[in-house]
Amino acid sequence: MKKILITIASLVGLIALSACSNTQNGWIKTVKIWVIAPISGPAANLWQDFLDVFIQSVDEFNSANKSLKVDLVIEDWKCSWKDGASAIQKLINVDKVNMILWWLCSSETMSAGKIAQQMKMTLLTAWSSAPDISNIWDYIFRFRNDTSSAIKLWWYVSKTLNNIALITEDTDYAQALSSKFKESYKWNIVIDEKYATDEKDFDILSKKIMNKKSELDWVVFIPQSDTSTISAIKSFDKNWALAYFSGKIVTAMAFSMDSVLKWVWDLTNWLIESNLGWMDIMWSKWNDFMTTYKQTHTVRTFDWFVLLWKEGIDLILDAIKAWNYDSESFKTYFQSIDKSHPRDGYRGEYYFDGTDAIGLKFVIQKIVNGKPVFME
Repeated sequence: MKKILITIASLVGLIALSACSNTQNGWIKTVKIWVIAPISGPAANLWQDFLDVFIQSVDEFNSANKSLKVDLVIEDWKCSWKDGASAIQKLINVDKVNMILWWLCSSETMSAGKIAQQMKMTLLTAWSSAPDISNIWDYIFRFRNDTSSAIKLWWYVSKTLNNIALITEDTDYAQALSSKFKESYKWNIVIDEKYATDEKDFDILSKKIMNKKSELDWVVFIPQSDTSTISAIKSFDKNWALAYFSGKIVTAMAFSMDSVLKWVWDLTNWLIESNLGWMDIMWSKWNDFMTTYKQTHTVRTFDWFVLLWKEGIDLILDAIKAWNYDSESFKTYFQSIDKSHPRDGYRGEYYFDGTDAIGLKFVIQKIVNGKPVFME
């Protein structure tokens, strides 16, 4: 695997050996950070934002802590589960890492997490969101929790109206979210349909919904991709379903692409929980950081990507600052962030329920003229 050494650099992926060195100022504790990152492959476009946030955070940490230093080593895993799994084996068995910090791609997190769990190695993922990650057991933590969003979507939909059409993308991720939604939703699902990710023609589906329109209060989308959502909305528009269900189309996912917002307009309400979205509406901490950050950095992806990674880095750095260096102490540190002692993060307050982060607040927004508007 390709390796890059960046001295006095950032916390990104895998916390490795810690060591002590003697200088004229006394003993300095050094923590080496090993990172498995998508430098190449399908997720490579995200890497530069990773690097910018990580380096800034760790440089600030190193400057503020003269007796403690963090170094960074990066390995390219190409968003491949085979590369990720082999890297995990090497880092645990050969490099003797103390903790794993993993980014992106739920399938890679699943394969790496199973290895880490078997070896009782604490792993924190800031991005992987597939519901099955919750089932890897007690050493695998994550704080992007879309299952929580699906359950909160049930709460929003069921407040006043009880008859729905549930439309789910036919992927493992979206189907898992749909299952969690249906576990909580106790009222009438009139239509329960799934569609292929590459589906281009939703005419049959939209016509089926229109034929049942008198029995329906809500149309609930649980997609995985923005692209498929665009196709569905276009077809609904053509068959008058959008106009009929204006304000009654809901999705568990936060639309991130302007091309999707263009088609949704003010016809769709949607919910996001505290770990996703435009949280500057509710928390000035988000706004304050991004305003300062953008003075010296260009954001190549999305602001909320940057905030996810920033929160993950700061969580680990705070644990290191509290003198946590081995797997068990990191695990204990995360578990201490419970409902009675939530963490005030860049994306709002959250706590770990077992190994899943739960946001204490969430946002319901409506799309108006292609822009998200805060509702409650």
